[in-house]
Amino acid sequence: MAKIRDWLWALRRALRKSPADPAGGEFSPAANETGPGRQAQSEKWEPLPQAARRVLGGNMDNLIGEMALSEPSPEDTLNFMGTWIVQTKRIPLYGRRPPSQLYARIPVEDVQRLVLKGGAKELWQFQARRPTYVDLAVAQGAIDDNWDALCSEEP
Repeated sequence: MAKIRDWLWALRRALRKSPADPAGGEFSPAANETGPGRQAQSEKWEPLPQAARRVLGGNMDNLIGEMALSEPSPEDTLNFMGTWIVQTKRIPLYGRRPPSQLYARIPVEDVQRLVLKGGAKELWQFQARRPTYVDLAVAQGAIDDNWDALCSEEP
């Protein structure tokens, strides 16, 4: 029991280090998009680490929650849940390519090919020196609309 409590405290400390808004203002990837994404400017955005924490809370009693909690560190747990959200359940992911400040929807091919790191804050290519995408986010409405599928017993 003490091991679980220590692990949860470590997760809480790791989550406090990640700012909810990496841009320092209103976090809105759609505001910088061109084309069809511009109509979603009123959409509320949620940083991927925050969405991963929320979905983990909804999955604590099933197999996905157990698998996530078996990861060796809190950062790895967030990476696992972020992967579960965007790759397995196909929730659209937004981010920016450094050094650009423009947010855009990340192509599905990139989401499937790249690896989440840094507590679900960055997408990396295998053995790269820098992240390919940073400041990852999902539409809060997409999480809410798919909540039942995200918290189902099926992996």
